Amino acid sequence: MGSRHPPDPSFVLRGVRDSVTCLNFNPPKTKDEKIKYLAGGTQSGRVCIWNLKSKNVCYNWEAHSSSVTWLKFLKFSVLCTSGRNECVSLWDLYDNTARLKTKIPVEDYLGFSRCDITDLGNQQLLCVPGPHQEFVSIWELSSSIKICHLGPENEKGYGSVMQCKWVECGKRFKY
Repeated sequence: MGSRHPPDPSFVLRGVRDSVTCLNFNPPKTKDEKIKYLAGGTQSGRVCIWNLKSKNVCYNWEAHSSSVTWLKFLKFSVLCTSGRNECVSLWDLYDNTARLKTKIPVEDYLGFSRCDITDLGNQQLLCVPGPHQEFVSIWELSSSIKICHLGPENEKGYGSVMQCKWVECGKRFKY
């Protein structure tokens, strides 16, 4: 019988001391370019970004006062993060420094759930689980304005929203 052991890793990324709670690869600048960076959020609220070519940490900072639950590169130099501290933050990444660009307090956010962002014309929309278990809130990212709440029409509901994901359906979006 064959071995039931997993294969040895190609390499190990070091630089965090806490449990990693979420990961996201940065989008390449062109179709021919390889993915160069990997961002990881930790249980203590830190974000670490590794250069996958050199296998070294190029950014490491405290992004939230509690666990990072989700993160996503919006473009090469902007990272969006959410944490259990009920806030979503946008970070500018330049010269090995992460600078806070925008901080959106999302009250009654279900802190264990994952958000998502989509481009809709000239707007970026953020979908956040909450304010109630079966609802999601839609925010316009550049203005930090809550646009609406979406939820079930019946009073019974469908249970807790565990993750938001924008899905393109022709010219419409669904979560």
